[in-house]
Amino acid sequence: MGHPDTLDFGRKVKVAFSGCEQNPCGLVTMHDMGAIANARWIVATGQLARFPRAAQTALVVLDALLPVGTKLISRERPDALVVAGAIATRSATDVAGMTEDLALVTSLSPKRATTLTVTDDAGATSENVARGAFFLMPTTGPVQFAFAGSTARETAGPLALGVIVDARGRPLELPQRDAERVPTIARWYSAVACLPIDEGTL
Repeated sequence: MGHPDTLDFGRKVKVAFSGCEQNPCGLVTMHDMGAIANARWIVATGQLARFPRAAQTALVVLDALLPVGTKLISRERPDALVVAGAIATRSATDVAGMTEDLALVTSLSPKRATTLTVTDDAGATSENVARGAFFLMPTTGPVQFAFAGSTARETAGPLALGVIVDARGRPLELPQRDAERVPTIARWYSAVACLPIDEGTL
């Protein structure tokens, strides 16, 4: 990945879905991206875990699967699952120690603006969330967040990136015209520190 000799080669991304969290049905730990139904955890492996920036992996997973609600996005540590052997028979608990937690993603479509409060080792930080918003709140140490007016709390351990708020709506829509679509994608990349790009460029 990223080598000049192979950068333009075609790539195949294998995605697997499973209905069981503790059994190997679907072989989700063998594919580039695995998702378990009704679980809050998505693990990127293979080529998706090899992107040089953690944010690139998180954005590809987010835009490919379009998760709804709150999900934890992780990626395989370099060759960890392969070295472990017999990965097809490993449960989610076994795999957890071989992955790096990237981001806690919350996807929503608010009818009106709301406030999200994230608490970590640095204290509490609040951000307004309007329809169409997409941004990253970097965190340090264990994380907890909640929306204004809700008693529900979402928690996670230390994250490489932090909390990603996705209020772009589902299904994800892109403008048809290049003059509008390219700056939109550039803003999304910039919002999660995916690439060192300037506003309005890609």
